[in-house]
Amino acid sequence: MHLNISQAASLLGTSEAMLERWVHQGAIPAVEQGNGIFFERKDLENWAIRRRIQLRNIDDVPLNQKPQTASILDAMTAGGFYYDLEGATSESLLTNVVAELKLPNIENALLLERVLERENLSSTGIGNGIAIPHPRQPMEALSKSLVVTCFPRHPVSFNAVDGKDVTVVFLVLSVDTRTHLKLLSQLSYILHQPGNTDFLQSAPSAEHILARVREHSQHLAR
Repeated sequence: MHLNISQAASLLGTSEAMLERWVHQGAIPAVEQGNGIFFERKDLENWAIRRRIQLRNIDDVPLNQKPQTASILDAMTAGGFYYDLEGATSESLLTNVVAELKLPNIENALLLERVLERENLSSTGIGNGIAIPHPRQPMEALSKSLVVTCFPRHPVSFNAVDGKDVTVVFLVLSVDTRTHLKLLSQLSYILHQPGNTDFLQSAPSAEHILARVREHSQHLAR
């Protein structure tokens, strides 16, 4: 059975942009035909089994469970902003990021384990000095989804696709798969707008970042 990139991303619980990067890195089996990327369902299942990734179907939401309304602005506001974080490696930086968080119903040790588990599968460094780490599975114990914005004191290697060290980290913590995919999509849209990655390199204040996100959110809502 052939899957397009949207179907494959949904099954893996990741974004299309992240999946496309995996393809270009040669990290996942795929076929590029014309302007599209396609996957064999069986190849994808075997790849996921080897990495102990549980395939998902975002349409399988219990009738009594409604997915949250995803808003990148709300998630970033709730997640908070952290500056001058120490860390010589991606692992030590993420350890210090998680240590800053105080999340009800979630132990930091468990959160860190899940974040590092996902990072070990494939780098979440997306290029241009940006990394978007996240747990492999949704954090259902959260009361709401969060995007934690962090600026390390020194650039850190995440083995990003473009080889650049990371200067901005967005830790995405979602309560369900649909919210996770939507937040990744909204964040990706904002990061691809002209001037935004350069803007982030100066570690601007939370107020300035949220003001810019608020401006872009008006377009996302259309």
